[in-house]
Amino acid sequence: MSGTHTGDGDVSCVFTAAQLNTLVDGNYDITVSSPATANNAAIVARRIGALAVLSPRANAAAIPTLGQWPLALLMLMLAGAAAMRTRRRMNKI
Repeated sequence: MSGTHTGDGDVSCVFTAAQLNTLVDGNYDITVSSPATANNAAIVARRIGALAVLSPRANAAAIPTLGQWPLALLMLMLAGAAAMRTRRRMNKI
């Protein structure tokens, strides 16, 4: 990663895709360091923030679900089965 001083203490940093692809899931501290110049003292690894990385899983299994109409049909089938069972019990009494 490289950064450029943009003025008033701001620094612009750019990550390349290759750099981001090497990160594993987790939390990272963002630190900045700078060599000494004629006008400024050196900055050695000052923490300025945090970065949380959570990548999507390519091998994640899809969870099967029912849509609105199949779910309504399933509900009607279960209600019909319950009604038939209740009717059979009432006939035995």
